[in-house]
Amino acid sequence: MNEIGMVWNMRDYLWNEMFEAAKAFAVKGQSLKIPYHYRTANERYLSGWYAEQRKNYVKGKISTERIEKLLSIGAELKPDIMKKSDVHIHEEYIRKNA
Repeated sequence: MNEIGMVWNMRDYLWNEMFEAAKAFAVKGQSLKIPYHYRTANERYLSGWYAEQRKNYVKGKISTERIEKLLSIGAELKPDIMKKSDVHIHEEYIRKNA
């Protein structure tokens, strides 16, 4: 089944898909200052996903592996740089992608 591209863990698959989109955005734009309405090729809101990762970091609900991957592309995860608008972005992401 692996040979035909079977996805065994959809949550990890989607996380990696969004991570690759964030990585491409960072390379293209040289930062992760993602506009609110920016969407991936699959029509998902990248800013909402990024805000969710930052919130998960603050809550301690993100793996070390994912933290390292995010930091490798220039993600800023510290709570002192999170903005109030991140709450809105996160809520909008959950509403549209749940």
